[in-house]
Amino acid sequence: MSLGGFSGKLFEVSSNKIYTFDDYTKSFSLNVESQEVDGDKPSTYIKGKGLQNPSISIKLRQSSSIDVGTEVEDWGTICESGAPNMLFLGDNPVSTNKFLLKNVGLSDTTYFGSKLIKATLKLDFEEYVRAGVKKESGTSDEDKEKASKSSKAKSKAKASGEETMSEEDSQKVSALENQVFGG
Repeated sequence: MSLGGFSGKLFEVSSNKIYTFDDYTKSFSLNVESQEVDGDKPSTYIKGKGLQNPSISIKLRQSSSIDVGTEVEDWGTICESGAPNMLFLGDNPVSTNKFLLKNVGLSDTTYFGSKLIKATLKLDFEEYVRAGVKKESGTSDEDKEKASKSSKAKSKAKASGEETMSEEDSQKVSALENQVFGG
């Protein structure tokens, strides 16, 4: 009997294997922005729906069909691959969108010598709608807008024949004028 799956890993119960999950949770959110208002409480701008964040726990015990250490490594590899996949509960997808496995937490471990024989994995997923684009480091959208306005103003000044100079150049000119003309 199939209980669900993710990235080729199937949760199932059969005469040969018991591989199930517990503690299924899922959260929904709104993506909002608080906008300051002078002398009053801020306004709330609703940007849109947030991403769904389901999570599950898997209790692993060493058996003839399950090697706990291998399972931990397999889930870690899936997480680090950064590949979105469909998440199924039973035969139904959790969403029409894919999910990223964002975190694999290991707890409640038991070792026999150096062999991991019991553990609990907490898997945290995040809905994946589409790929994003890497932003330039150290530059926010607001900084880009200011730089664009400044660049446009300089271009406009040059086109109209006005001279523009940097703050540093302006200070040098002032110092030179003071030296020549006395200040």
